Amino acid sequence: MQTQQTFSFITENKKAWLEDARRSMRLHLRGGAPYVTSDTVWKYCPPPKYLNPKILGSVFISPDFESVGFTRTKRKSSHGRIIQKFRLKNGD
Repeated sequence: MQTQQTFSFITENKKAWLEDARRSMRLHLRGGAPYVTSDTVWKYCPPPKYLNPKILGSVFISPDFESVGFTRTKRKSSHGRIIQKFRLKNGD
């Protein structure tokens, strides 16, 4: 029973966090940012400790965003790896 409750808690909160992160990225772009990246998510809406950080990739799997190229991460812990840049589809 405890395992099911824990799974339900994480699943519900994962969905809520993804929506919050997407909303934050939409607002950031509408505020004038030319693009957003996983670095932007880390800065403005980091995932809760109980979620795997790989969840950041899911933020941009949405009909709202489109890829506009690549850049190097600015986060020291990511060692300059290549990450995608995103903007809102249709210039919303």
